Amino acid sequence: MNLRQLSLVMALGFPFTSVFADGVKPPDSTQNTEKGDKIDRMAVQVDEIHKDVVQSPIADKNWGVEVDPLYLLFFDKGGGFSGTISNFSLNRSAELAFPFTYEANSDDQSSHAFTIDAQYRYFLSGRQKGFYISGLTRFQNASYHNILVFDSTNGGRKTLNRMGVGFGIGGRIFSRMGLYWGWNVSLGRYFVGDKVGDGDLPSLPSLWMKDLILDVELLKIGFAF
Repeated sequence: MNLRQLSLVMALGFPFTSVFADGVKPPDSTQNTEKGDKIDRMAVQVDEIHKDVVQSPIADKNWGVEVDPLYLLFFDKGGGFSGTISNFSLNRSAELAFPFTYEANSDDQSSHAFTIDAQYRYFLSGRQKGFYISGLTRFQNASYHNILVFDSTNGGRKTLNRMGVGFGIGGRIFSRMGLYWGWNVSLGRYFVGDKVGDGDLPSLPSLWMKDLILDVELLKIGFAF
C-alpha cells in the first residue's frame, strides 16, 4: 500500500471513528447511586426473609426460664411449684431443658416430692420454634404416707428415690421480645430405685401412677435472654 492509498483509507475511516466515539458516554453517577440503593434494599429484604424463614426468633438468646402459672395460683395452699430452665445455645435446632416440680400436700405439709428432668428436645422444623420430640431422664425424691394405713408411730410414712426414662412431644411459640409459651406431653417409666407399694395409696397425686411417668402440661410461660 503506497502513501496515496493509505491517506485515502484514513480519510474514509475518520467519520465512522467520530460517530462511534460520540456514541460512547461516560457512566452516569446518578444511575450508579440508584443501582446501589436498590441493591441495599434487596439486601435488607433478604435479611428479613432469612430472619423470618430460616432463623428462630431467639437466635441471639442462650437461656430461658419458664413457670407454670397454674401452680403459682395455688402455691400458698401447698400445691407446689413447677418451672423449667432451658439452654438454647448448645444446638440451634434443639433445646436442652431441665423441668422441675415441687409438690406438697396441703393437708399434710410433711408429705412432699421433688422431680427433675434432663430433656433433649429436637425441633422438627430444624430451628428453635414449632413442634419438637424429646427424650428424658427423670429423678424423683418423695416423702409421703400411705393414707390407707393409720400408724400412730409414723403414719405409714415412706421415702423413695428413683430414676426413669421416657419420651415426649411438645411445642413452642417464641416472640422476638423473648417471651414464649410451651406445652408438652411426656410418657415413660421408672426403672431404678424404690417403688410405690402395690397396696399403697400415696398422699401425693404424682405417685398415684406407681412406676408410670405421665405428664401433661398445657400452659407454661417463659422468657428467653
